[in-house]
Amino acid sequence: MSHTGSIRVLATTLSVAAFTLISGPTPSSAQQTASVTGSVASAASGQALSGAQVTVVGTGLGQITNLEGRFLLLNVPAGSHEVQVTFLGYRTETQQVDVVAGETVEIQFSLAISQIELDEIVVTGTGAPTQRRRLGQTIASIDTEQLEGTGVTNITQALQGRVTGLTGAVGNRATGQADLPVLRGLSSLTQRNEPLIYVDGIRMNNAKFMTAGVTSDQLSNMNAADIERIEVIKGAAAATLFGTEASSGVIQIFTKRGRTGAPSYTFSMDQQVIHMPQSKFLRNYGWDSDAGQLVQDKPAEAWVDLGLMQNYNMSVSGGSQNTQFFISGRYQEENGAIPQNEMTNASLRAAFDFQHTDQLSTSIDVDVRRNWVMAPQPAWSSIVSQWIWANPNRISEARPHGEPFAATKDLLHDTDQSWTNTYVISGKADYQFTEGLSAQIRIGHHFASRNREHMRPEGLVGGRNGLREVWADEIESQTLEATLAWDVDITDGIHSNFVVGGQRFAEGLVRERTSVADFPASALRTLRGGSRVTFVDEFTEDIINAGVFVQEQIGFGTRLFITGGLRMDGNSAFGSDFGLEAYPKAGVSWVVSEHEFFDVPSVDWLRLRGAFGTSGQQPGAFDAQQVWRSISFAPGAALAPLNQGNPELKPERSTEIEFGLETGLFDGRLGLDVVYFDQETKDALLPRSPAPSTGFQSSQLSNLGRINSNGWEVAANLRAIERRGLRWDLNAAFSTIDQVVSEMGGTPDFRLQTRYRWGHIAEGYAPGAVIAPVRDPARPYIVTVPIDELTKLDQIQPNTLKNAAGADSLVWMGNPQPKWTVNFGTRLQLGDRLTLHTLFSGAGGDYIMSNETGVIRTAGTASWTRAYTLSVLNNPSASAAEKTAAADLYGRRHPSIVSNWMQKADYLRWNELGLTYELSNNWASWVGIGAGSTQVSLGLRNLHIWTGYGQCEDSPTRPAPDAGVIRCGQMDPGTASTGWPGQGADGITGLRGGVFGSNIDYGDAPSARRYILSIRTTW
Repeated sequence: MSHTGSIRVLATTLSVAAFTLISGPTPSSAQQTASVTGSVASAASGQALSGAQVTVVGTGLGQITNLEGRFLLLNVPAGSHEVQVTFLGYRTETQQVDVVAGETVEIQFSLAISQIELDEIVVTGTGAPTQRRRLGQTIASIDTEQLEGTGVTNITQALQGRVTGLTGAVGNRATGQADLPVLRGLSSLTQRNEPLIYVDGIRMNNAKFMTAGVTSDQLSNMNAADIERIEVIKGAAAATLFGTEASSGVIQIFTKRGRTGAPSYTFSMDQQVIHMPQSKFLRNYGWDSDAGQLVQDKPAEAWVDLGLMQNYNMSVSGGSQNTQFFISGRYQEENGAIPQNEMTNASLRAAFDFQHTDQLSTSIDVDVRRNWVMAPQPAWSSIVSQWIWANPNRISEARPHGEPFAATKDLLHDTDQSWTNTYVISGKADYQFTEGLSAQIRIGHHFASRNREHMRPEGLVGGRNGLREVWADEIESQTLEATLAWDVDITDGIHSNFVVGGQRFAEGLVRERTSVADFPASALRTLRGGSRVTFVDEFTEDIINAGVFVQEQIGFGTRLFITGGLRMDGNSAFGSDFGLEAYPKAGVSWVVSEHEFFDVPSVDWLRLRGAFGTSGQQPGAFDAQQVWRSISFAPGAALAPLNQGNPELKPERSTEIEFGLETGLFDGRLGLDVVYFDQETKDALLPRSPAPSTGFQSSQLSNLGRINSNGWEVAANLRAIERRGLRWDLNAAFSTIDQVVSEMGGTPDFRLQTRYRWGHIAEGYAPGAVIAPVRDPARPYIVTVPIDELTKLDQIQPNTLKNAAGADSLVWMGNPQPKWTVNFGTRLQLGDRLTLHTLFSGAGGDYIMSNETGVIRTAGTASWTRAYTLSVLNNPSASAAEKTAAADLYGRRHPSIVSNWMQKADYLRWNELGLTYELSNNWASWVGIGAGSTQVSLGLRNLHIWTGYGQCEDSPTRPAPDAGVIRCGQMDPGTASTGWPGQGADGITGLRGGVFGSNIDYGDAPSARRYILSIRTTW
């Protein structure tokens, strides 16, 4: 960390500490206490419910029920209290108890089944904690109970298959690799399409860091064991109160906190074996003309091995009535299946909650993480590209697999590693003026420093003269938020909830890079050892966003709730001629079943809801500014135009309307949630070429475009069986989305990338639509000589479909994002101790992948299609029929027409399979640590994927060497390349464009399978 960064962190730490501890926890007067004990069981089966959360409302006292469904709450202050029980899949129940000092009160809870809980409290995007029944918008949530026994070790694994309409959260790829989650499709054509990340109300700067071919971020190195729950908002209707930058949704993570009572300890251990199936790696083929035979090799067999991940967590929580604490630590180490792909992660988190007086409460959170990633320096796109583009016809002692650039063993001397240190400190104060009137202030600072070193020693890699590159990067974000909430009963049946507040968010980036080359000896490994400076760069960026918001919600009993709100935003990235942006919202929720007239057989409850809202996406920090670059010439330097800027630049603006229906059926056994949404992004930023007379050459961003999106989301949860000793839950979700770039403001269609990539922004098509030249179906290729004289591949020429002007016709092939997604799973509990769970996810609909791996292999290296065709053409005894068939095989897959290698990428993935056994509560006492509970889980992740992608047809006259259909694609659908297209060479990936590369198979490894053993014990 730089000196400046250290000062910033220290200053923020001291400020928050002072803010939180200014008066210290004020001990309340000594109170006599009592105990509350009891049991929790299912009303349907009478079976004890283990793992239910029991709390004394408003005191911080709480406990989890044991295997017999029992609980014991100590030190409950004498008086009248509400005891509440929550458990996933059941209705929340509350009982009033009166406790007398020195006595013990016994109560029993009998919970009814409820697959959707209307009274669940949600926070994200609501202004203040609110019951779900009051909301018109969609907010998805994941509770920690859903993750038990799954072996989840990072946040994206927790999201995978559990959020309807979410794509890109795969978590099955290279060690240290981040994911690229997308909610409800793409909301921008040139800006960020990732959701905002909040942790306990504090905004994270989730900038991407690159280490060789592996991209990491702040979200991926968080400790999943600290999760209490995750809330996800997907569109503008729910994101209005977050204002600018929130149009791609918000993911907020709530971490675990302490509770009143004696210290409770939890230890967990995960051991995972990482396996990349050899069947997914491509075999290389070549034609040895001297020997007159096909040769083959699979380099992955020599270099890919089993990897191992070990993950250890320890936490303690507890506290008094005035002070509660939660402290956790994690150490994680992973050695990937690919050589020289490793990661370690160590973290320490502490959360303290203080009750100073009956009116004032505060909290302080500190999170410290250190993450180290090593990745193999790619010879091309990744080290795997060394193997899949190697030519077995060129095997030599120097290059044992015919590698195209350098021997793999030599390439492993080319090291690339990064160290990232993260510090997050935040504080919160709540003050209750009177009953119903409260204020909250929240402040937080997130800081991360990354140091990356790439070292290629002299003479050890391909005989080169050596290279050393050093990056020093700092990212930070500061959150300041204040809200005032007023709850008041206007009449006996009408309730008002009024919230007003303001938020300021600042984000900064500092980047430095130095590169030297030409080392005189391999022992020299520092910048001083290089004799020539090849690159020096320094870059600083700061963005400030500030806004105020107001929201009013009127509730008519427990039946009807009407909400209206407004946020006003300013942003430093807006043009100087643009002022504030207004984001209104409105919502209605009608619980129809609360009316006396509602009496529908088998329908327990019914809620109809609707919401309207707006949010935005800011331009880049310098897009509105006119900037210049320096150029050198003898004998001096000068300024040259770089970016013309746009003083009228304003945010992209997304407006969404959604309608929903929620219902509980058959005594709560079936919960159904149906949502329709329609979103429009106006003022989408598009590049426009400046007039030549200005002297500026780079495109100028202008608010010219429009994107329209609509779709459905359907989720169902079923308790199929509920009886003593057996419980069986099923869940399924399905979503659709249809997107189109409906307006481009006169900007011509443009291609996002070059070379093999044909993604376009084109009016009338989905964002990133793949529009490419295709082979002429009437004559897909041309043979330049008579068939019997055919001896070379270049005598087989591609033939594309032409338009009236004689140029290549561009034909729509598909989209980079799927049009539908599906998730489904089941959880089966046998007896009190054994649980089986599984989870599937899939996607498809006009979804294609471009197999650039196959293109390059066939163009000149290692594909079976190329080798087999050469074997026929070079066979003097081959008949004209055999040559015709070989020419047809190669001509229809000709690498000069990339669309020949584009395939449908619909898929169904088996994400998880797990078995959990809960040991006796007495197990912990046997080893001398007191009574406790222990779970042992066995699991598999990424078991299998069903897809047609990656398979190629055989020769019509000769079977493939491996019998049957052979593979020509290696990357699984639904995953992004480890090095996302659109990133810069500076080591920090750009926020723009990466998502459009998520359907490109370009020299990457297949997804790994993981075998998991987890042990978790609490005492």
